[in-house]
Amino acid sequence: MTPAKEEVLLSEQVQRVQAVVKELLGESATVECEEADDEINTVTVTHKQGIHMAMVGRRQRVEKVISARMQGRWVAHWDLQNDIVRFTQRPEMPSLVYPIYEDVDRADAHASYLKLKLPYGVDENGNVIFWQPALNPHMLVVGGTGTGKTVVEHGFLEQIARQGYRVWVIDGKRIEFVGFRGYPNVELVASRVEHQVRMIIAAHELMEERYTLIEAGKATLKDFDALFLIIDEYATLKARIVRWYKSVKQKGDPTQPPMLELIEDLARLARSAKIHMILGLQRPDVSFLGGEMRDNFAARISMGRLSPQGANMMWDSFAIGVALPRNVRGRGVSTDAESNPLEIQTFWNPDPAKGDLPEYLEKAQPEETTYQRMMILDPDIEADLDGSTQAPDYEAGYRDYAEARIVLFDARLADELAPPPPDRSAHTSNALPEINEETYDIEASGEEEAEDSMESNSGLFEGYRPATQEKASSLEEGDAVLIDDALNLWGIVTAVEPEDDDYLILDYRDIETGEADSASITADTWLHTRRPDEQEGSGRK
Repeated sequence: MTPAKEEVLLSEQVQRVQAVVKELLGESATVECEEADDEINTVTVTHKQGIHMAMVGRRQRVEKVISARMQGRWVAHWDLQNDIVRFTQRPEMPSLVYPIYEDVDRADAHASYLKLKLPYGVDENGNVIFWQPALNPHMLVVGGTGTGKTVVEHGFLEQIARQGYRVWVIDGKRIEFVGFRGYPNVELVASRVEHQVRMIIAAHELMEERYTLIEAGKATLKDFDALFLIIDEYATLKARIVRWYKSVKQKGDPTQPPMLELIEDLARLARSAKIHMILGLQRPDVSFLGGEMRDNFAARISMGRLSPQGANMMWDSFAIGVALPRNVRGRGVSTDAESNPLEIQTFWNPDPAKGDLPEYLEKAQPEETTYQRMMILDPDIEADLDGSTQAPDYEAGYRDYAEARIVLFDARLADELAPPPPDRSAHTSNALPEINEETYDIEASGEEEAEDSMESNSGLFEGYRPATQEKASSLEEGDAVLIDDALNLWGIVTAVEPEDDDYLILDYRDIETGEADSASITADTWLHTRRPDEQEGSGRK
């Protein structure tokens, strides 16, 4: 491109910026543009709208319009005392971010715990985002298969273990944490439901023990080290526990599985015993997010696109996280230091089972092993070790499993505990075995299916009602609207603001690309609209 053409294009950009800014902040506003690499990257505006801009809503309105109508991604810096605002270009969000590892300092264990920050990605402004367990005790990670939820959980595990804290894992899919069996400072990885139940009970027992010691004046919180309990696929875990409990429940046992109440107890009380949970869900569940449990998981991450109902349960908005870019693994929404939701790109964390990212696997490795690998003994193995006698036809019940001993790992016993391989000979070459959801190998479904699962399984408009015609004046945040009939362009409404007596500014995000844009339309324009479904707990009428 010749210098003359570059100057013309740049001049057109400046004119566009000046026109937009003066429309928003008045004709008397002065606009100064700074450029780099033949693009405007900074716009400084001196205006006379100080009284109006003192209101947060007006400033947010200006920021939305600037982002929608000017090329690039902009952030505003307001100097309200001097009536100046400076707009700067945000860098494009990366589609791949590698993990960083904080220095380990355990000289003062309790002080280090209070300051502990676990990095897990970067936000839309390029800032590294952290989880600080001492302030927000439990972390909720929501996302379907292929969105990166398990990779995020792996990252938390590696960060925690590297800092020398003890980790217990409930592997909901049975195969997602195989690489962390025997990993330094990971005491337990439970894939069998009876071991998962024992782990929940053990965490609750530890919490009660610590409370008892503190209450008796025999210990303070400084005397304890933190325990992190990772529960992957919580909804699946609940269903498996209910089925299993029916098979081991004996006379005198509670009607319902008591360990499910223990998880709720841990969510409410474990913080004061230095016990923290990281809980993974496939999708936002109203039975989980609709009650007290929601309030106990202030730290949250949603991976991939949400349904409008899921967005409302996660972020109190029908639009946030609904129109994220497609096919960008690791993209999601999380909260910043002020608890505001914003778009993030999470780290691509290494998985020891796959051997990927060897350089980062080495960096993630803890420098020392503070906690040894443990194992949970089955009741029959425990009886053999004790030398006790049981009737040959004795069947272990719930209480036997609930009181199973947790001991140092023994490879010989582990071999005895391992289930036998499946008998493939029972199936002919023309007959497929019946799929059991508890033993189905997730990886057998193939990588293509995992990639496709980033999109809604039921199509683009899962969670929306059939299209109807609605006036623009009736649109609400979270509605899906046909913006361009010829292009079949649908957008998720993020804001509707009056422009003047007859026109509205419609801010939206392209449902296909996630890109923000804006349209000016008359208030009585009829538009093809899809409202979010009414569901119990959705809050939308």
